[in-house]
Amino acid sequence: MSDDGKEDKTNEKNDMDYKPVINNTNIKFSDLIRGIDKGLHSLAGVKSPEGLFEAYSISPEALKASLFAFSPSQQKLQAEAIEIRENLKRKINELNELNSKSGTEMEKLKEANRSLRAEYEKAIQKDNLRHLLDRVCNESHEFLLNSDNLKLVLREGSALNAFVLSIDIRRSTDLMLKAKSPKAFSSFITELCVQLRGCVVENAGVFDKFTGDGILAYFPKEFSGNDAGCLAIKVASNCHDIFDNVYKKHVNSFTCVPVDAGLGIGIDFGQVYLTKIGNDLTVVGTPVVYACRLNSCSAGKTVINQPVYEELSKSSKLNLLFAASAIDFKYDGKILCYETVLNGINEEFDSPPWKTISNN
Repeated sequence: MSDDGKEDKTNEKNDMDYKPVINNTNIKFSDLIRGIDKGLHSLAGVKSPEGLFEAYSISPEALKASLFAFSPSQQKLQAEAIEIRENLKRKINELNELNSKSGTEMEKLKEANRSLRAEYEKAIQKDNLRHLLDRVCNESHEFLLNSDNLKLVLREGSALNAFVLSIDIRRSTDLMLKAKSPKAFSSFITELCVQLRGCVVENAGVFDKFTGDGILAYFPKEFSGNDAGCLAIKVASNCHDIFDNVYKKHVNSFTCVPVDAGLGIGIDFGQVYLTKIGNDLTVVGTPVVYACRLNSCSAGKTVINQPVYEELSKSSKLNLLFAASAIDFKYDGKILCYETVLNGINEEFDSPPWKTISNN
Protein backbone atom coordinates (compact mmCIF):
# COMPACT_ATOMS: atom_id res chain seq x y z
CA MET A 1 0.00 0.00 0.00
CA SER A 2 1.08 3.64 -0.61
CA ASP A 3 1.51 6.27 2.01
CA ASP A 4 -1.89 7.69 1.26
CA GLY A 5 -3.48 4.36 2.02
CA LYS A 6 -4.21 3.42 -1.52
CA GLU A 7 -3.41 -0.02 -2.73
CA ASP A 8 -0.37 -0.16 -4.98
CA LYS A 9 -1.30 -1.80 -8.29
CA THR A 10 2.17 -1.62 -9.82
CA ASN A 11 3.57 -4.85 -8.39
CA GLU A 12 0.38 -6.64 -9.17
CA LYS A 13 0.71 -5.55 -12.78
CA ASN A 14 4.35 -6.69 -12.93
CA ASP A 15 3.41 -10.07 -11.43
CA MET A 16 0.81 -10.54 -14.10
CA ASP A 17 3.39 -9.81 -16.77
CA TYR A 18 5.31 -12.96 -15.76
CA LYS A 19 2.42 -15.32 -15.37
CA PRO A 20 1.98 -17.81 -18.19
CA VAL A 21 -0.46 -17.03 -20.94
CA ILE A 22 -2.63 -20.08 -20.43
CA ASN A 23 -5.35 -19.50 -22.94
CA ASN A 24 -3.42 -17.75 -25.67
CA THR A 25 -4.05 -19.88 -28.73
CA ASN A 26 -1.67 -17.79 -30.80
CA ILE A 27 1.37 -19.41 -29.08
CA LYS A 28 2.95 -21.96 -31.37
CA PHE A 29 4.03 -25.23 -29.80
CA SER A 30 7.38 -24.93 -31.61
CA ASP A 31 7.95 -21.59 -29.86
CA LEU A 32 7.10 -23.24 -26.60
CA ILE A 33 9.67 -25.96 -27.14
CA ARG A 34 12.27 -23.42 -28.20
CA GLY A 35 11.57 -21.48 -25.08
CA ILE A 36 12.01 -24.50 -22.91
CA ASP A 37 15.15 -25.56 -24.70
CA LYS A 38 16.87 -22.20 -24.89
CA GLY A 39 15.38 -20.27 -22.07
CA LEU A 40 16.00 -22.64 -19.24
CA HIS A 41 19.62 -23.13 -20.21
CA SER A 42 20.44 -19.40 -20.49
CA LEU A 43 18.96 -17.75 -17.41
CA ALA A 44 22.31 -17.53 -15.67
CA GLY A 45 23.81 -15.27 -18.33
CA VAL A 46 20.88 -12.92 -18.90
CA LYS A 47 20.12 -10.03 -16.57
CA SER A 48 16.54 -9.40 -17.64
CA PRO A 49 13.70 -11.06 -19.49
CA GLU A 50 14.05 -8.41 -22.21
CA GLY A 51 17.64 -9.46 -22.77
CA LEU A 52 16.49 -13.09 -23.07
CA PHE A 53 13.86 -12.08 -25.62
CA GLU A 54 16.44 -10.21 -27.71
CA ALA A 55 19.00 -12.97 -27.52
CA TYR A 56 16.73 -15.68 -28.84
CA SER A 57 14.12 -13.73 -30.80
CA ILE A 58 11.18 -15.40 -29.19
CA SER A 59 7.92 -13.89 -28.14
CA PRO A 60 7.53 -12.89 -24.49
CA GLU A 61 4.37 -14.94 -24.28
CA ALA A 62 6.15 -18.08 -25.35
CA LEU A 63 8.98 -17.50 -22.92
CA LYS A 64 6.61 -16.77 -20.07
CA ALA A 65 4.69 -19.95 -20.76
CA SER A 66 7.88 -21.96 -20.94
CA LEU A 67 9.30 -20.54 -17.75
CA PHE A 68 6.26 -21.04 -15.57
CA ALA A 69 3.79 -23.74 -16.62
CA PHE A 70 2.05 -25.40 -19.53
CA SER A 71 -1.52 -24.57 -20.42
CA PRO A 72 -4.09 -27.34 -19.83
CA SER A 73 -3.89 -28.36 -23.48
CA GLN A 74 -0.11 -28.46 -23.31
CA GLN A 75 -0.23 -30.41 -20.06
CA LYS A 76 -2.53 -32.87 -21.79
CA LEU A 77 -0.05 -33.21 -24.64
CA GLN A 78 2.73 -33.78 -22.15
CA ALA A 79 0.68 -36.40 -20.28
CA GLU A 80 -0.14 -38.13 -23.53
CA ALA A 81 3.51 -38.09 -24.52
CA ILE A 82 4.48 -39.61 -21.16
CA GLU A 83 1.77 -42.23 -21.51
CA ILE A 84 2.93 -43.08 -25.04
CA ARG A 85 6.49 -43.34 -23.79
CA GLU A 86 5.48 -45.60 -20.92
CA ASN A 87 3.36 -47.73 -23.23
CA LEU A 88 6.28 -48.00 -25.60
CA LYS A 89 8.61 -49.05 -22.77
CA ARG A 90 6.06 -51.62 -21.66
CA LYS A 91 5.69 -52.95 -25.19
CA ILE A 92 9.47 -53.16 -25.54
CA ASN A 93 9.71 -55.08 -22.27
CA GLU A 94 6.92 -57.39 -23.37
CA LEU A 95 8.66 -57.93 -26.69
CA ASN A 96 11.96 -58.69 -24.96
CA GLU A 97 10.19 -61.08 -22.63
CA LEU A 98 8.44 -62.67 -25.59
CA ASN A 99 11.72 -62.99 -27.42
CA SER A 100 13.24 -64.55 -24.33
CA LYS A 101 10.35 -66.98 -24.03
CA SER A 102 10.47 -67.65 -27.75
CA GLY A 103 14.16 -68.40 -27.44
CA THR A 104 13.49 -70.77 -24.55
CA GLU A 105 10.65 -72.44 -26.39
CA MET A 106 12.82 -72.71 -29.48
CA GLU A 107 15.56 -74.41 -27.46
CA LYS A 108 12.98 -76.80 -26.07
CA LEU A 109 11.78 -77.54 -29.58
CA LYS A 110 15.34 -78.06 -30.76
CA GLU A 111 16.04 -80.38 -27.84
CA ALA A 112 12.83 -82.30 -28.53
CA ASN A 113 13.83 -82.51 -32.18
CA ARG A 114 17.27 -83.82 -31.27
CA SER A 115 15.69 -86.37 -28.95
CA LEU A 116 13.24 -87.49 -31.62
CA ARG A 117 16.01 -87.74 -34.19
CA ALA A 118 18.11 -89.82 -31.79
CA GLU A 119 15.15 -92.13 -31.20
CA TYR A 120 14.54 -92.33 -34.94
CA GLU A 121 18.17 -93.17 -35.66
CA LYS A 122 18.14 -95.75 -32.87
CA ALA A 123 14.99 -97.31 -34.36
CA ILE A 124 16.70 -97.42 -37.76
CA GLN A 125 19.72 -99.09 -36.19
CA LYS A 126 17.49 -101.60 -34.48
CA ASP A 127 15.76 -102.33 -37.76
CA ASN A 128 19.09 -102.71 -39.54
CA LEU A 129 20.28 -105.04 -36.77
CA ARG A 130 16.96 -106.83 -36.41
CA HIS A 131 18.42 -109.97 -38.01
CA LEU A 132 21.01 -110.00 -35.22
CA LEU A 133 19.05 -108.64 -32.24
CA ASP A 134 16.45 -111.39 -32.67
CA ARG A 135 19.18 -114.03 -32.38
CA VAL A 136 21.12 -112.92 -29.31
CA CYS A 137 20.33 -112.30 -25.65
CA ASN A 138 18.60 -109.06 -24.64
CA GLU A 139 21.50 -108.15 -22.38
CA SER A 140 23.76 -107.62 -25.40
CA HIS A 141 21.38 -105.37 -27.39
CA GLU A 142 22.56 -102.04 -25.99
CA PHE A 143 26.19 -102.90 -26.65
CA LEU A 144 25.41 -104.03 -30.20
CA LEU A 145 23.58 -100.77 -30.92
CA ASN A 146 26.42 -98.62 -29.60
CA SER A 147 29.43 -100.62 -30.75
CA ASP A 148 30.43 -99.60 -34.26
CA ASN A 149 33.20 -102.21 -34.35
CA LEU A 150 30.88 -105.06 -33.46
CA LYS A 151 28.28 -103.87 -35.95
CA LEU A 152 30.96 -103.92 -38.63
CA VAL A 153 31.94 -107.46 -37.65
CA LEU A 154 28.42 -108.88 -37.47
CA ARG A 155 27.06 -107.57 -40.75
CA GLU A 156 26.38 -108.87 -44.21
CA GLY A 157 29.56 -109.87 -46.01
CA SER A 158 31.64 -110.17 -42.83
CA ALA A 159 34.14 -113.00 -42.47
CA LEU A 160 34.86 -114.19 -38.94
CA ASN A 161 36.17 -117.18 -37.06
CA ALA A 162 33.46 -119.03 -35.17
CA PHE A 163 32.53 -122.32 -33.59
CA VAL A 164 29.50 -123.62 -35.46
CA LEU A 165 27.05 -125.85 -33.60
CA SER A 166 24.55 -127.93 -35.56
CA ILE A 167 21.83 -129.91 -33.76
CA ASP A 168 19.74 -132.59 -35.41
CA ILE A 169 16.77 -134.32 -33.77
CA ARG A 170 17.55 -137.95 -34.46
CA ARG A 171 14.51 -139.97 -35.60
CA SER A 172 12.47 -136.78 -35.92
CA THR A 173 10.50 -138.26 -38.84
CA ASP A 174 9.55 -141.31 -36.78
CA LEU A 175 8.55 -139.08 -33.88
CA MET A 176 6.28 -137.07 -36.15
CA LEU A 177 4.66 -140.23 -37.58
CA LYS A 178 4.21 -141.75 -34.13
CA ALA A 179 2.66 -138.61 -32.63
CA LYS A 180 -1.01 -138.92 -31.69
CA SER A 181 -1.81 -135.76 -33.67
CA PRO A 182 0.01 -133.06 -35.64
CA LYS A 183 -0.89 -130.64 -32.85
CA ALA A 184 0.74 -132.90 -30.24
CA PHE A 185 3.96 -133.12 -32.27
CA SER A 186 3.90 -129.37 -32.89
CA SER A 187 3.64 -128.73 -29.16
CA PHE A 188 6.61 -131.03 -28.50
CA ILE A 189 8.88 -129.67 -31.23
CA THR A 190 8.03 -126.04 -30.43
CA GLU A 191 8.85 -126.32 -26.74
CA LEU A 192 12.04 -128.21 -27.54
CA CYS A 193 13.35 -125.67 -30.05
CA VAL A 194 12.41 -122.70 -27.87
CA GLN A 195 14.46 -124.14 -25.03
CA LEU A 196 17.37 -125.02 -27.33
CA ARG A 197 17.40 -121.46 -28.64
CA GLY A 198 17.29 -120.08 -25.11
CA CYS A 199 20.26 -122.22 -24.13
CA VAL A 200 22.30 -120.81 -27.05
CA VAL A 201 21.60 -117.13 -26.45
CA GLU A 202 21.95 -117.37 -22.67
CA ASN A 203 25.48 -118.67 -23.20
CA ALA A 204 26.61 -115.83 -25.47
CA GLY A 205 25.89 -117.67 -28.71
CA VAL A 206 24.14 -116.48 -31.87
CA PHE A 207 21.06 -118.47 -32.86
CA ASP A 208 21.07 -118.77 -36.64
CA LYS A 209 17.96 -120.69 -37.62
CA PHE A 210 15.53 -123.53 -37.03
CA THR A 211 16.29 -126.14 -39.69
CA GLY A 212 13.03 -128.09 -39.53
CA ASP A 213 14.43 -130.96 -37.48
CA GLY A 214 17.03 -129.09 -35.45
CA ILE A 215 18.82 -125.75 -35.06
CA LEU A 216 22.01 -124.04 -36.24
CA ALA A 217 24.01 -121.66 -34.03
CA TYR A 218 27.48 -120.14 -33.95
CA PHE A 219 29.87 -118.65 -31.42
CA PRO A 220 32.19 -116.00 -32.88
CA LYS A 221 34.99 -114.87 -30.60
CA GLU A 222 34.22 -111.21 -31.39
CA PHE A 223 30.81 -111.64 -29.74
CA SER A 224 31.09 -114.72 -27.50
CA GLY A 225 34.55 -113.92 -26.16
CA ASN A 226 37.80 -115.85 -25.83
CA ASP A 227 36.06 -118.92 -24.43
CA ALA A 228 33.68 -119.26 -27.39
CA GLY A 229 34.70 -122.91 -27.93
CA CYS A 230 34.13 -123.82 -24.29
CA LEU A 231 30.70 -122.19 -24.43
CA ALA A 232 29.79 -124.19 -27.53
CA ILE A 233 30.68 -127.44 -25.72
CA LYS A 234 28.75 -126.36 -22.63
CA VAL A 235 25.67 -125.56 -24.75
CA ALA A 236 25.90 -128.96 -26.47
CA SER A 237 25.93 -130.74 -23.11
CA ASN A 238 22.99 -128.68 -21.80
CA CYS A 239 20.98 -129.27 -24.99
CA HIS A 240 21.16 -133.05 -24.50
CA ASP A 241 19.66 -132.56 -21.02
CA ILE A 242 16.97 -130.28 -22.45
CA PHE A 243 15.89 -132.93 -24.95
CA ASP A 244 15.64 -135.60 -22.27
CA ASN A 245 13.46 -133.38 -20.06
CA VAL A 246 11.12 -132.17 -22.84
CA TYR A 247 10.80 -135.66 -24.33
CA LYS A 248 9.77 -137.08 -20.95
CA LYS A 249 7.26 -134.27 -20.51
CA HIS A 250 5.61 -135.03 -23.87
CA VAL A 251 5.90 -138.83 -23.79
CA ASN A 252 2.13 -139.18 -23.80
CA SER A 253 2.00 -137.32 -27.13
CA PHE A 254 3.15 -140.46 -29.00
CA THR A 255 1.40 -143.74 -29.75
CA CYS A 256 4.72 -145.54 -29.20
CA VAL A 257 7.88 -144.02 -27.78
CA PRO A 258 11.29 -144.65 -29.44
CA VAL A 259 13.92 -144.95 -26.73
CA ASP A 260 16.78 -144.11 -29.06
CA ALA A 261 15.45 -140.68 -30.01
CA GLY A 262 17.67 -137.78 -29.05
CA LEU A 263 19.98 -135.11 -30.35
CA GLY A 264 22.95 -135.56 -32.63
CA ILE A 265 25.29 -132.56 -32.25
CA GLY A 266 28.19 -131.61 -34.51
CA ILE A 267 30.67 -128.79 -33.88
CA ASP A 268 33.29 -127.36 -36.23
CA PHE A 269 35.56 -124.32 -36.14
CA GLY A 270 36.85 -122.01 -38.86
CA GLN A 271 36.09 -119.00 -40.99
CA VAL A 272 32.45 -118.37 -41.82
CA TYR A 273 30.65 -115.67 -43.78
CA LEU A 274 27.48 -113.78 -43.00
CA THR A 275 25.17 -113.51 -45.98
CA LYS A 276 21.65 -112.27 -46.48
CA ILE A 277 19.03 -114.61 -47.86
CA GLY A 278 15.81 -112.69 -48.24
CA ASN A 279 15.47 -110.60 -45.11
CA ASP A 280 17.49 -112.97 -42.94
CA LEU A 281 21.18 -112.96 -42.23
CA THR A 282 22.64 -116.46 -42.07
CA VAL A 283 26.05 -117.99 -41.65
CA VAL A 284 27.69 -120.02 -44.44
CA GLY A 285 31.06 -121.64 -44.96
CA THR A 286 32.99 -124.89 -44.63
CA PRO A 287 32.53 -125.17 -40.82
CA VAL A 288 28.74 -125.00 -41.35
CA VAL A 289 28.89 -127.89 -43.82
CA TYR A 290 30.94 -130.15 -41.58
CA ALA A 291 29.06 -129.31 -38.40
CA CYS A 292 25.87 -130.36 -40.18
CA ARG A 293 27.49 -133.59 -41.36
CA LEU A 294 28.85 -134.39 -37.91
CA ASN A 295 25.37 -134.15 -36.38
CA SER A 296 24.46 -137.41 -38.15
CA CYS A 297 26.05 -139.23 -35.21
CA SER A 298 24.02 -141.36 -32.82
CA ALA A 299 21.43 -139.73 -30.56
CA GLY A 300 22.89 -138.33 -27.37
CA LYS A 301 26.36 -137.78 -28.89
CA THR A 302 28.42 -134.64 -29.43
CA VAL A 303 31.03 -134.97 -32.18
CA ILE A 304 33.68 -132.34 -32.96
CA ASN A 305 35.97 -131.90 -35.94
CA GLN A 306 39.79 -131.69 -35.86
CA PRO A 307 40.00 -127.83 -35.71
CA VAL A 308 37.70 -127.81 -32.68
CA TYR A 309 39.78 -130.48 -30.96
CA GLU A 310 42.93 -128.40 -31.50
CA GLU A 311 41.32 -125.25 -30.10
CA LEU A 312 39.85 -127.00 -27.06
CA SER A 313 43.13 -128.73 -26.30
CA LYS A 314 44.61 -125.29 -25.56
CA SER A 315 42.11 -124.64 -22.79
CA SER A 316 42.24 -126.00 -19.26
CA LYS A 317 38.81 -124.66 -18.33
CA LEU A 318 36.93 -127.79 -19.38
CA ASN A 319 37.29 -131.33 -18.15
CA LEU A 320 36.64 -133.12 -21.44
CA LEU A 321 36.70 -136.75 -22.42
CA PHE A 322 37.64 -137.36 -26.06
CA ALA A 323 37.16 -140.55 -28.02
CA ALA A 324 38.59 -140.65 -31.51
CA SER A 325 36.08 -141.91 -34.03
CA ALA A 326 35.32 -141.87 -37.72
CA ILE A 327 32.22 -140.87 -39.66
CA ASP A 328 31.69 -141.96 -43.21
CA PHE A 329 30.76 -138.87 -45.19
CA LYS A 330 29.13 -139.27 -48.56
CA TYR A 331 31.74 -137.40 -50.57
CA ASP A 332 34.72 -137.50 -48.19
CA GLY A 333 34.82 -141.08 -47.06
CA LYS A 334 35.67 -141.80 -43.44
CA ILE A 335 36.79 -138.72 -41.54
CA LEU A 336 38.53 -138.57 -38.17
CA CYS A 337 36.43 -136.88 -35.52
CA TYR A 338 36.07 -136.95 -31.73
CA GLU A 339 33.14 -137.90 -29.57
CA THR A 340 33.32 -135.45 -26.73
CA VAL A 341 31.82 -135.56 -23.27
CA LEU A 342 31.86 -132.65 -20.84
CA ASN A 343 32.87 -134.05 -17.47
CA GLY A 344 33.00 -130.75 -15.60
CA ILE A 345 34.06 -127.10 -15.72
CA ASN A 346 37.30 -126.26 -13.93
CA GLU A 347 36.76 -122.50 -13.67
CA GLU A 348 34.55 -119.67 -14.79
CA PHE A 349 34.71 -118.65 -18.44
CA ASP A 350 35.87 -115.23 -19.54
CA SER A 351 32.95 -112.85 -19.97
CA PRO A 352 32.05 -111.82 -23.51
CA PRO A 353 32.97 -108.20 -24.38
CA TRP A 354 29.40 -106.89 -24.20
CA LYS A 355 28.87 -108.35 -20.72
CA THR A 356 32.11 -106.86 -19.43
CA ILE A 357 31.13 -103.39 -20.62
CA SER A 358 27.51 -103.62 -19.45
CA ASN A 359 28.69 -104.64 -15.96
CA ASN A 360 30.96 -101.60 -15.80
